[in-house]
Amino acid sequence: MSFVLLLLVSSFGLSSCKSQSKQPDKRLVEELNQLKTENAKLKMEVDQLKTQLDNPVPELSPSPIPVAVAKNSPTSTSVAFEDIKGVLGEKEITELAQLAVFDTTSGKFNPQAPITRAEFVRWLVRANNAFFAGSADKKIRLAESGKATFSDVPPTHPDFGYIQGLANAGYPIGDDAQTFKPDQILTREQMLAMKVALDHRVPMESYKGGAPVGWTDSKKISKKYWSALYVESVLQNNANIGRTFGSIKTLNPQAAVNRAEAARCISAISDNVAGFTTAEDALQKVGQSGSP
Repeated sequence: MSFVLLLLVSSFGLSSCKSQSKQPDKRLVEELNQLKTENAKLKMEVDQLKTQLDNPVPELSPSPIPVAVAKNSPTSTSVAFEDIKGVLGEKEITELAQLAVFDTTSGKFNPQAPITRAEFVRWLVRANNAFFAGSADKKIRLAESGKATFSDVPPTHPDFGYIQGLANAGYPIGDDAQTFKPDQILTREQMLAMKVALDHRVPMESYKGGAPVGWTDSKKISKKYWSALYVESVLQNNANIGRTFGSIKTLNPQAAVNRAEAARCISAISDNVAGFTTAEDALQKVGQSGSP
């Protein structure tokens, strides 16, 4: 009887162990479920990546930069200066603005205000590079760093790239060998000397004549500008003077240049080969090429 009872107890114990072994540990079940959930998430992310690789999103072009901050890229942006209506040079100012020559295309242009030497060089280089955008040999490379030619235009100066760029290209633009005087008001003879040098594209130091004639006040022209004014009057038939000031008998070489006059002056630039290219010509090229 005792043996039978022991056997029954043993049999019940084995059955109980087997029953317990069939019930998984609760903690292990929770960890397994968590792994399954994380695995499902990873699978979804992998599927999303596969979908993106199979269907790439086209790269979006950057938004057009307003002319006010453009890096001299020709554009068809409308011009909305408040004070150029009816001004002599309105057409040229508008065209140059569309070519990003100026720092802005709206607000006040102040056409009668004087222009500084630094601002004129900035406009001149921008205009030249816009007019001859497709001709690397005619463009002025902007200086990015390096030794400054002029003590008053260090690399930290906002117009260093334009002023030093022209100096690096060999154009005589300094007030003297050491200074540029960027904040000085530009005079007629200074403007013409810089502009004619760029038009001519070759050195003019070989000129040995006297004061260029043709104006009642020719003797008032500073000697260092004689060669440039000679080229302007004889070789270029007063192209810049006529476009800027009209038909004149008195040059007034030391008179201040205003912003409208400066714009008219640079609205056409020569390469000394094919003649003058105008702002209108440059805009037509932009339209034909379809470039913004």
